[in-house]
Amino acid sequence: MAPTRVIPSTLASAVIESVTYGAFLIIGSTSIWLLWTYNWNRARRTATRQPSFARGIPLIVAGVCLLVGTTAHWIISVVRLFQALVTYKGGANPEEYFDEYLDKPFAIANAVLLFLCVFVTDAVCAYRLWIIWAFRKTVVIFPLCALVVFAVCGIRAVYETGHMRNTFSELQTAQWKWASAAFASHLCLNSYCTALIVGKLLASQCNLTKAGLQSDATQLITALIAVFIESASIYTGWAIFYCVSYEVQSLGRFIARDCSPAVAGIAFGLIIVQARLTWPQKTARDRSTVDALEFASHHTRHTSDVFTSIAINVNAAVREAEEDGQHDTSKGTLEPLRILLDEF
Repeated sequence: MAPTRVIPSTLASAVIESVTYGAFLIIGSTSIWLLWTYNWNRARRTATRQPSFARGIPLIVAGVCLLVGTTAHWIISVVRLFQALVTYKGGANPEEYFDEYLDKPFAIANAVLLFLCVFVTDAVCAYRLWIIWAFRKTVVIFPLCALVVFAVCGIRAVYETGHMRNTFSELQTAQWKWASAAFASHLCLNSYCTALIVGKLLASQCNLTKAGLQSDATQLITALIAVFIESASIYTGWAIFYCVSYEVQSLGRFIARDCSPAVAGIAFGLIIVQARLTWPQKTARDRSTVDALEFASHHTRHTSDVFTSIAINVNAAVREAEEDGQHDTSKGTLEPLRILLDEF
């Protein structure tokens, strides 16, 4: 690839990264604030139960890491572009700046931040899978293995980045091979997590629909949007775009590479915001220790005035999910509904 082609792609990636970073800054900051407020209030309500607050710390730490890492990545990208177009030889020869790899320290720092942000988001995806599948350890064996592979290959790829001759020497080099292995494990992990999360949530939604509890089209669309967000489908789609563009060595790989930290942060933020805003309010949960749930099957609704009434104690399930600081669609809300729907 001719070196002169890197300037248009670099400019395009800088603009798109700035837009995605702005979106992430809003969503990510909101998600961290929601996590911190929720866990702080929970710790104050249960002052003698410190683990309930400690359990929220991992997601807060992940959010802060993504916020810091993505911000640093965007700043370095802007500095690199400024150095090439303004500082180096008065901006007379920006192609030479990238061709001679004079920004090697910045390139290495950006590679480290890229792999760090992707690693954190992949870990959150595996964690969400574990939560939604009711803490089933066997489900997360494959994601954890893929996460280890990504970490090893990512570290090696960063090391090889420091030995590249210039910006365009990555094809079929050691750095390219290690990075390809890292992206392959990254894609497998996200595809696996998304598929299992979508399957679990759709199964719960189907049970609700069959029981006549979600017949309204608006409710169904809202539920599907929630499934789309919770499964991190946006992040998985971006991972596919990144892997394909990187393997075919298209110019789109520069955009995919530079925007990946911001897209990862947006996926993380959307999951947290959606979970916190759709979780039932405390006042509604504290009205009674026993919730009476009335279910009417599709047939009895039209043929009889007799309704099947089942009273269950869901307070324990709600409290357990609440202590975990998660919108646990498996154990907190959807799982009790699924168990009850099996009675019909």
